[in-house]
Amino acid sequence: LRPLGLRLGERAFVYAWALIPNHFHLAIRTGTMSLAGIMRRLLTGYAVSFNLRHKRHGHLFQNRYKSTVVDEEAYLLALVRYIHRNPLRAGLVRSMDALAQYPWTGHASLMGVAKHSFQDHDEILRRFGQRQANARKSLARFVSDHEAAKLDDERFKGGGLIRSAGGIENVQNRSRKERERYDDRVLGDGEFVESILRRAEEYEQVAEKTKKDREKQFEKLTHNVCHRLKIAPSLMGSGSRAPKVVQARMIINYLATNVLGYSGVRLSEIHGVSRPAVSQSIPKGEKAFRELGWTVELILG
Repeated sequence: LRPLGLRLGERAFVYAWALIPNHFHLAIRTGTMSLAGIMRRLLTGYAVSFNLRHKRHGHLFQNRYKSTVVDEEAYLLALVRYIHRNPLRAGLVRSMDALAQYPWTGHASLMGVAKHSFQDHDEILRRFGQRQANARKSLARFVSDHEAAKLDDERFKGGGLIRSAGGIENVQNRSRKERERYDDRVLGDGEFVESILRRAEEYEQVAEKTKKDREKQFEKLTHNVCHRLKIAPSLMGSGSRAPKVVQARMIINYLATNVLGYSGVRLSEIHGVSRPAVSQSIPKGEKAFRELGWTVELILG
């Protein structure tokens, strides 16, 4: 997280995390960057660096990430417990003492065993006490509560009010007056679910306008890069391997992902190349961009 620029309190607040051999979990509160932007940067950046380091090609992650919006006040601490107990459930560690020493979750960091500057320790520890030593003891007892952890498993495996209400039948059997709106992508009471869905509708309206503005910026980006390299913009989607065309495509991919927030999938469609080719072109595009002495203002200003 830290090398990718997810600085604490600026782009994201990382409350809990766990790395398992075939997947990972994160509890994040967004800051100045959207969740989609964070995950795109995290997954693409890691995949590119991993593939380059191991001289491999193609996809690294099998499916799109799954996200659940969580009512912070009601469920944050239970979510932290659920995420940090993942190595215990997976059999990677066999006891709570071993979990406190396990380097691939945020629990060791909260316990003071490891140090991770990207993780927000204070937000979690202060909920267990003012003095750090006492807070850690209380947190350790909280995470060690196996009976409560069983409830977490049911709650967070599916997410949503349906789980917290005890099943879809319990929601539907309420009177119309008592019935709460539900969505399995949101974990919280009906009022919280309603507020999240309302904000999502407002976001979609803003996103549509943003999409149009971004497409205009992409056209400007493509035109200016091609103009400076003295090639026709129409060559970008031709699949041409001419050196100047390849250079322009790499620079465009770099700026489109890091400045405009374009995905590798979208760029592969635009340029008529494979997604791995787009991923591998981004660091090369950054290098070419720097070597030419260009600035973002020069191209998009």
